[in-house]
Amino acid sequence: HLPMVAQRHENLLVLAAFLLLRYVHCVHANVGCEDSRSCAILQDVDDRQASALLQTDASHRVVRIDSQGSSREEEPSPQSHEPKAKPAASKVGINLSVKWMKNPLPVNEAIAAIPRIQEYLGLSRPIERVKTYDLAPSNRAIVEELVRQSSRTDAGYSVKELVIGIGNKELPFVDMDWLRGIADDFKGALHIAIGNEPDRSGVHADRVLDVLKALRAEIPEAQVTVPFAYSIMHRSHPVEKSKLEKEFIDEYKNVLPL
Repeated sequence: HLPMVAQRHENLLVLAAFLLLRYVHCVHANVGCEDSRSCAILQDVDDRQASALLQTDASHRVVRIDSQGSSREEEPSPQSHEPKAKPAASKVGINLSVKWMKNPLPVNEAIAAIPRIQEYLGLSRPIERVKTYDLAPSNRAIVEELVRQSSRTDAGYSVKELVIGIGNKELPFVDMDWLRGIADDFKGALHIAIGNEPDRSGVHADRVLDVLKALRAEIPEAQVTVPFAYSIMHRSHPVEKSKLEKEFIDEYKNVLPL
């Protein structure tokens, strides 16, 4: 049985290579961020501003980036009575996929490997956040199995936060009925990522905006985000002087406020 054991070991190593252990999540803009150190959130603005990017950290600084990409530091309002964010159940998350494996693991085995990876890496907290890349059949199967396990008390592994990625090429024909069913059945916090760095892939802002509005209308309880590339930053340090690229603002000015 040695060849089979070696193949299984190789599969697990390949799977581990797909696991990104630095996923940090933001919650509702009116609640705050789970990461107490730093987190960027979007806020609606008036007609004079195309976007406002707020960033807070442990010292409660607030940095506003206006529609021109300029920033200024503001003092938080002393009258604010917004509830504090709840502590995160886990600070570690993974991107999970078997799509590119030469010999893909069955979905159940891929999911069962997650706790073993936690043990192998010596993590003190369980890995309770999972993100998929796109809506390829294998990724849909992973999502469906994670959703099934989320409602089972005897499940060996249960995810608390699930991020469903929609690939750039899938944006014109998003399966809203399938996503609606996932939202209805999933017992944890659901997030949907629109595209993968669409600003670097020639995806027009109007396409992203259409999908964003449709998701907000059909699945209002889901958190929706757009994974932009870091290249959108003209300047990122120091934070109080951070600025977005003008070309990015011009293209996505109608998306940012949402």
